[in-house]
Amino acid sequence: MAPPVVDAPLLRVAGVTLQYRADDRLVTAAYRVSFDVLRSDRFVVLGQVVGIHIDDRFIKNGRLDTAALQPLARCGYADYAVVDEVFAIARPTTARRTAAE
Repeated sequence: MAPPVVDAPLLRVAGVTLQYRADDRLVTAAYRVSFDVLRSDRFVVLGQVVGIHIDDRFIKNGRLDTAALQPLARCGYADYAVVDEVFAIARPTTARRTAAE
């Protein structure tokens, strides 16, 4: 089944495409004051995702195969990791407290 066509910009990253409607775009620039947009600038795009398209080679049993996608993870400081192995841990359950407690 072909994905629906949505009139929205695309953000493509290694096998996954997000269609979004931008609400705002912030430009962060380090150590300069200018209204020119340079390739070295960093952007934060705030918006609503209106479509997600994933390459079929990254779908396994109807779910995203994160290890096959091998996304980058920011670990902090200047450290990054490639996610090539995924494991699951059951979420803990807790008793719900009432407002009176």
